[in-house]
Amino acid sequence: MENLPNYKFGGLAWLFLGVANTDSLLYDDEFSKYLKDHPDNFKFDKALSREEKNKKGGKMYVQDKIEEYSQRTNHVMT
Repeated sequence: MENLPNYKFGGLAWLFLGVANTDSLLYDDEFSKYLKDHPDNFKFDKALSREEKNKKGGKMYVQDKIEEYSQRTNHVMT
């Protein structure tokens, strides 16, 4: 993330990323660093469809992750 001394982002950026497997992740190190450096302003959730299962036992997709956090995401999406 570019460091701008006169600008302070006060919101929340929440990235839901869906890929088939861990080998397909792009920028994972960078996103993990953002998460570590900006825990109050950045959330990062991955859906790995060939490695994870959703609560129904099927493949894990981004929409499953959004549903998993629905209590926290509903107010943002409406």
